[in-house]
Amino acid sequence: MIGNYFEGEKAERFERWIKRVVGQDDRYKHLLSPECEDERLDFYAYFSGGFSPWRALQEEYRKYA
Repeated sequence: MIGNYFEGEKAERFERWIKRVVGQDDRYKHLLSPECEDERLDFYAYFSGGFSPWRALQEEYRKYA
């Protein structure tokens, strides 16, 4: 389940946030799957750092382009 890294309200906010990420670039829809925990690690850090979904994607593009 998305948000296992966080608890309570923060888990719910992360779930909404990651859905916004996927809404901006559906190539990341695999992040909604519980089997992709390793791939979500960067996004946990982005969320914790206060990144917007757009900024998180820009960081991913920069890192892995």
